[in-house]
Amino acid sequence: MIELTITRPDDWHVHLRDGAALQHTCADLARYFGRAIVMPNLSPPAATVAQALAYRARILDAMRALRRQFEPLMTLYLTDQTDAAEIRLAAATEGVHAVKLYPAGATTNSAAGVNALEKLYPTLAAMEEADLPLLIHGEVTDPEIDIFDREKVFIDRHLAPITARFPGLCVVLEHITTSDAVQFVSDAGATVAATITPTTSCSIAMTCWSAAFARTTTAYLCSTQQPPAGSWAAAISGNRKFSWARIRRRTIPPAGNPAVAAPACTGSRGAGALRRSF
Repeated sequence: MIELTITRPDDWHVHLRDGAALQHTCADLARYFGRAIVMPNLSPPAATVAQALAYRARILDAMRALRRQFEPLMTLYLTDQTDAAEIRLAAATEGVHAVKLYPAGATTNSAAGVNALEKLYPTLAAMEEADLPLLIHGEVTDPEIDIFDREKVFIDRHLAPITARFPGLCVVLEHITTSDAVQFVSDAGATVAATITPTTSCSIAMTCWSAAFARTTTAYLCSTQQPPAGSWAAAISGNRKFSWARIRRRTIPPAGNPAVAAPACTGSRGAGALRRSF
């Protein structure tokens, strides 16, 4: 008989939500994972270190009765008001490991997200200095931009200028879907990486709700492009800039088998700000 032993993995992008749901989401995650990067898009969001740590406490409380638990690694929700002082506090706080950028209106609980990214350049400079990774939900929200072009337009308008202006900032473009994203990350420096998820890598029909008529109308959109073979190829290429896994700060000790990599991203303070994680 052949016996296969699989190292307990980590989940580097999870939405646990809050309140009564935590009892269920935490139990589900703890069955399989050892650690998890926890997304901060609650209502209200976990936009400060104090809010992130309070959320972490609620997660731990939800797991008190579980025989098997996971370690929650918290992120801050970037807003137009996030300043350099909060970033420095986050970098000095053991429980906070990254900052998440949601363009305002892009996804669930993103209303408090960023409206004017350029105005946050001093905040990004503080992140670069502190070696605190920036996780990005990469899409524009302009209604005139086709939904299937929003990732590419975000890269052209925002991500390219950010990586050029802050070459030492660790950036992870999350759940990429397009060959444009694959090409950009491949060509970018060592501080830029990406994650890929199976659900966002499939060519599927999408249900899109317009805020103006969400109660009465559902529009079904199908991509006219071929299936995203570029992201599939990147995921299995062995290039450490791409991974099904997620990210972590270099201060988190490695766990388990280093043969499976999270996105590699070398920070301004030395090698391995984002390194092999399990």
